[in-house]
Amino acid sequence: MLPRTMTPRTAAILGVTCGALLLTSCSTGGGEHRSEGTAKPSASASASATAQATTYNECVDGAAQVSVEKSSGPVTVSDCDGINIITSGQAYLLGSVKVLTVEASNATVEIGQAGVQEIAVLGSGNTITYTGDAPEITDEGDDNTVDAA
Repeated sequence: MLPRTMTPRTAAILGVTCGALLLTSCSTGGGEHRSEGTAKPSASASASATAQATTYNECVDGAAQVSVEKSSGPVTVSDCDGINIITSGQAYLLGSVKVLTVEASNATVEIGQAGVQEIAVLGSGNTITYTGDAPEITDEGDDNTVDAA
């Protein structure tokens, strides 16, 4: 309902004026006004952005990606909070690890120190043994065995 002092014509003018003010205040900001079609993009790519290469077989910032050439003996992996094993058909001896992920298939993994909290097995045909208390185990593959040593 309109106040008695405001006519429908005055209300329409006021509405159009408020709408115009709102639209101009939401444009490019800073008092700059540009007509449609002349706006220039302000975002640009940073020249300092670089992709970081993945480091394999080494604990970096508490995580290790293990991908090795197949060897006749077990591969020893140094202590690391998180270890992700990628190479299939290989035997591994691990020290201390909190979270182990096995993406490989047909791998044999022995965790020598107690303290593993999580084991996730994504590949198939793996045999994993651990020491200490039973960790949380997620097995997404087929024919995997995860047991205490």
